[in-house]
Amino acid sequence: MTPTIYGLTQLGNRYFYAMQNEAFVVQLLPRPMAWRKTRSNSWKPAHGDNILKLDMLGFGILELDPLADFDRSSATVFRLVPSTGQFVYEPDWSDSVPFTQWNEDSNWRDILSDLMNEIDPGVLAKLRQFSHFHWNLLEAIHEWPSFSNLLDTNPALAVCLAGHIRVGAQPGQRRPQLDYGTLVHRSEREIAAALGFGDSEEVVEILKKLPPDACKPLDLVGLHDLIENSITRRALLAAQVISYPVLLLLRSQLVGPHLTGGFLSEFASAFPHSLDILTCPWGPLLRGGGKGHEFTWRYQQALDVVQADPDVLIESIEDLERKHSTIFMQAYNTRYHK
Repeated sequence: MTPTIYGLTQLGNRYFYAMQNEAFVVQLLPRPMAWRKTRSNSWKPAHGDNILKLDMLGFGILELDPLADFDRSSATVFRLVPSTGQFVYEPDWSDSVPFTQWNEDSNWRDILSDLMNEIDPGVLAKLRQFSHFHWNLLEAIHEWPSFSNLLDTNPALAVCLAGHIRVGAQPGQRRPQLDYGTLVHRSEREIAAALGFGDSEEVVEILKKLPPDACKPLDLVGLHDLIENSITRRALLAAQVISYPVLLLLRSQLVGPHLTGGFLSEFASAFPHSLDILTCPWGPLLRGGGKGHEFTWRYQQALDVVQADPDVLIESIEDLERKHSTIFMQAYNTRYHK
């Protein structure tokens, strides 16, 4: 009797899963390859983040606890049925079960463990530092022998190559295609220039300050504008590290131009680059560590200070507190001591 399979299964070196109206076939050995299918499309080669995210498992950031902080009450898991077609299993879009039920009955954790065990422990440790680009990085590490060195020295440049990200394009501009596999062997300045960031040691220095979890697609593209702006560029150069919470503040058109490198460094220390404190765009909501309310409060303080003094510079968190307190006292005196 053929067992009934829902959601996720393994056969040999391939893993099959079907959830939330998408189906994937994934293999890591002997080389990373993946295919994707939807209700309306047939199987096609797949690349990028949407492969290893396994949405309902929270696998997108390779979490240590795959079920943390995700509401899956409305999610569905589809049946996988034997097939004589391109792959040995196909999704049956007419047969599904609720995720909550499947989670209780399935051995999906064991299957995911098998998948994780196929990744070299050193590579897996690197992947866990990133919130995006996992599949791109796996492909690049396999295809480009020198890629791991760039991944260690300049994660931002590495993920731009792996994810084929270019920045700074003007509307209507058509740029020549890049040979990313050849570009990986060039100097970091040459790579940065080819990707659109600019050809200078200052640009490379700024990019090196981004820890892996700050290397998100939209933020890497937005970083180009911050580098191009002379005011924010100066702050980026003076900062010791550019964490993701720092980028959120710096990207604010109201607050960003008033932040100094010293403030950014201190803020990065208070809100470190850690998967325990990932910031969701523009919540701002931080998971873990109880930092969410503090982050929101700091942003509100900075906004109050900037609105009170359009020429202000914020040098540190202590400086922010002092200036905000002054504004509060001035407003209090104005209201009650007319």
